[in-house]
Amino acid sequence: MGYRRPNLLNWNTMRKLLICIFLSIYVIQVSAQAAYQVIANQEKLQFEEGLYLHFKDWKNNAPISRAQIISLADPNDPYFFEDILSQSYVSYYNHYGEVQRMKSSKVFGYCQDNIIYTRDHAEIRTIGAICMFTEVRPVTNIERTFASLAFPFPPRNETAKSFIIDFEYNRKLFFNRRNMEDILERDRDLFQDYLDTKGKWKDKIHQFIALYNERNPIYFPIASD
Repeated sequence: MGYRRPNLLNWNTMRKLLICIFLSIYVIQVSAQAAYQVIANQEKLQFEEGLYLHFKDWKNNAPISRAQIISLADPNDPYFFEDILSQSYVSYYNHYGEVQRMKSSKVFGYCQDNIIYTRDHAEIRTIGAICMFTEVRPVTNIERTFASLAFPFPPRNETAKSFIIDFEYNRKLFFNRRNMEDILERDRDLFQDYLDTKGKWKDKIHQFIALYNERNPIYFPIASD
């Protein structure tokens, strides 16, 4: 049986084809990444201004604009969103020009001056895989009455509660040890470092929130011009 020389023409053609395929994949990946902004540069993030009806609208950087909201309030008023969300329902035009209505209590939040707020007007100061914010609300008369029966000193006029948003699973959770450790456990190496670090959980948790967000970046679509 004689020796057969490899078909160099076919091999060269195949090599060129493979190179084209790899280049195409690379271009697609670069283009896809260019359409998103990474959370690592939080101060450089640009969000679309408007009302985020759902959490996914914030994830997609796609709120409904002031012009889409049906209201007698002045859309240029700096308190426009507070005005809108103080009502029982929010009425708006969808992208098809149809009138829609949604309970204000179901709205996720809004963006104003490139700052993200919850529907209760709490600023989401930490944005990442773990988001953080604090809600401040007045103490009701009923709460004040019950508190005065249980405690010798009158309660404060306002209460502040801290919350987190689990960005991966779209969940709003109380800021407590159990919820924080449940999320940190997803990164086993980091969670072990957390366990090995001495100190109370509240004294060290903010450091590990920052590390978790750095190791698990999130992305937002680029805001349109």
